Amino acid sequence: MVSDEALKKLQEQIAAWPMTQRFVVQQLIEDYSDIRKDLLAYKNTGLTPEEVERSKLEIEAGCVKAIARTYGIDINRLRKLAEADRDGRLVVLPCGGQFKEVKQNGN
Repeated sequence: MVSDEALKKLQEQIAAWPMTQRFVVQQLIEDYSDIRKDLLAYKNTGLTPEEVERSKLEIEAGCVKAIARTYGIDINRLRKLAEADRDGRLVVLPCGGQFKEVKQNGN
């Protein structure tokens, strides 16, 4: 990784360049700096990519459970509804300002 000092020296050197070249390089330096900060933040967690993915899935599962509790829906029912929605099998029809669940083929 390039150090902060090296980046500062580069920025000082390009100050004498024509404006168009200067802008492009300065944008690249800013992008690099942002990516570098993100990478350092990730490294500071001490987590492997697999651990990050597992944590993400655990957080998502917790959110789904919270939604199910909030709306009083069984978690398995919520999963089935989500699967049906993904498969294009879920239709919600308005009925007098209320919503009714429509079952097809007894399911």
